[in-house]
Amino acid sequence: MARAIEVGKLTPADELRELLDRVERRVANVKSASAEQVFELFEWLDRIASLMAELEAAGVDLRPERTRLESVEGMMRNRAGIIVRKAGLTLSKRREEVNPDESRWWWWLDRFVLECTRRRIRRALITLGVLAILGGVAYFALNYLFPTDPRVEKAHEHQLTAERLAMDGDWAQAEQEFLKALEYTPEDPTLWTWLGVTREMQGNQAGAEEAFTRAREAAGSELDYLLIRGQVYTQAGQGEKALADAKKAVELAPDSARAHFVLAGAYEATGQYAEAIKEFEKTSDLAEETDPQLVVLARMRMGMLMQMPSLPTGTGTVTATVTAP
Repeated sequence: MARAIEVGKLTPADELRELLDRVERRVANVKSASAEQVFELFEWLDRIASLMAELEAAGVDLRPERTRLESVEGMMRNRAGIIVRKAGLTLSKRREEVNPDESRWWWWLDRFVLECTRRRIRRALITLGVLAILGGVAYFALNYLFPTDPRVEKAHEHQLTAERLAMDGDWAQAEQEFLKALEYTPEDPTLWTWLGVTREMQGNQAGAEEAFTRAREAAGSELDYLLIRGQVYTQAGQGEKALADAKKAVELAPDSARAHFVLAGAYEATGQYAEAIKEFEKTSDLAEETDPQLVVLARMRMGMLMQMPSLPTGTGTVTATVTAP
């Protein structure tokens, strides 16, 4: 239930201006607001809407006040993602309690954020399609001018076969295919990592550690090794192990977009979808200036999760939120 707003003995016009002052200050400082302060902001806007309707019906000229309100509404739309995130998981519940009509759009900001995300994903898909076409042209041109090393092609064939076998749970045959691939490209850290995982899944821990050691050496750094193994564990359906590696990678490089991307995938694999969305959003923010392709991938994955009406967790359901563009 909405709390009463103490306004003393103000006239309706004075109350309106006082509330506009409060709303302007609250929106300007929304990054430091609590969930309750966001809902208080919504309540103030409800009261402003009622006061404006009342005063305009009485013939009062509210053009200055309406201009101020439109300015505030513009700021709110620009900061919609922040506001929704601050409101948290209780926004839908509070909306049900208040039962506002859709003209009081601030109670529906999560839908606005979702639509913004969908538009951004559509733009990203269009961009990705253009890049795919250009990439295809470049691929054929490069293959014509600079033929691919046949050893690399052969290793890739065995790797694809091995990964399909791993997805089917045939770890023994997958191990053999990865070994064949390594005959052609013995310095590939991803192949060594996959070999370690296939052995681990068969209970051959000593063999797995041997392969992981070779993977770490080939990767060249602990960070790259953790990122590779985290991704491989995710693909192999070992979400908890992927999560452990990804968290270590983020600890080593908290500003690494790739590390946050792998962590997001691990959260997704373990069913922690709200956390995955936050990490995909973090990836997008970090990669904005340096890796546009990773931005597209992160936004696509985030968008797919956002399509889900509710996100299951171990304790119930949550509504996903992201920052609007």
